[in-house]
Amino acid sequence: MNKLLLSTVFMVLVSTTSVNAWNPMNAESAVVDGSTTFETNGCTMCHDENMEKMGPSLMTIRMSYGGDENALVSFFKGETPARVYPAKAAMMQPQLMKIQTLYDNEIRALARYVLGIEKF
Repeated sequence: MNKLLLSTVFMVLVSTTSVNAWNPMNAESAVVDGSTTFETNGCTMCHDENMEKMGPSLMTIRMSYGGDENALVSFFKGETPARVYPAKAAMMQPQLMKIQTLYDNEIRALARYVLGIEKF
């Protein structure tokens, strides 16, 4: 009886749960909130919207990248040098290594958020 009950509960759970929720491959196509990515990856420790902290403000980054999402994504992926404060770029290396472990859609959402072009 216990086995039958357990099997029934398992089947109900499996049948009512979205297959996508269990498939980590779908994380690459999921909609990502760039502000959440910014906060959960520790970017707020060094970056602020309008104020220079350890790193440049988001406004400074926006002026340097001029809305070029692909250029900022390329920097995040380590493919191009920093446009903002190149002399301080070495400080960003540990963070870039962390960012490079994210899915492409997360990196793009982060870039859109930083550039102020994220729309939800």
